[in-house]
Amino acid sequence: MAEGGNRVAIEGEAVVDSIWTSRVRALWDTASTMADLAEQEDVADPWKFRASSLVFLAFALEAWLNHHCAELFGEDRWEREFEQSLKPRAKLLLLAAKRGIEIDSWGHDPWQSFDTCFKLRNACAHSKTGKRSAEKPNRDLTSIHFTPLHQLVSSDDLTRFRAAADEIIKRFAEKGDADLRQSDWGATFTAHRIQVRSGGNEEE
Repeated sequence: MAEGGNRVAIEGEAVVDSIWTSRVRALWDTASTMADLAEQEDVADPWKFRASSLVFLAFALEAWLNHHCAELFGEDRWEREFEQSLKPRAKLLLLAAKRGIEIDSWGHDPWQSFDTCFKLRNACAHSKTGKRSAEKPNRDLTSIHFTPLHQLVSSDDLTRFRAAADEIIKRFAEKGDADLRQSDWGATFTAHRIQVRSGGNEEE
């Protein structure tokens, strides 16, 4: 594993897991921070922070899904057969089926907001330039892929998405899945030695 250009040897599986969960927590914290900044009275262009929060929230949710699905299926099999080919909804369905959690309707929260969050994330990632022309005078430009970014996510939308994410993670935590947003990764990380081999120096 490379860190700062140095080769790092990590002792203990707990540290590996801690480094990984710290990334999920960092994604979650970034989403929360961006959402909070969007609500500041003196902030310019709050939509920028809302859009950023949306994207990082989706990143955090998919990282959370990938972690628990890899635990269920084994890391090698998950990466080889599922991780890149399944969309977030399919990953959630797979994990829910394994945990005995019923997703009764994608038309109701928290599942509807989960779905919408990823649709909007994809709209950010795959935005399109659209215009009507003589060849396409009636082109439909109402798709979210054409929606201006400052109109994509409202404050109410973001509040609903965050509440839905909280509820989903809570339901899975009740089935035994770790709530990686609250992992005590720092304590575990520093409890194990990380040797950075660079000119004989060691860091803990």
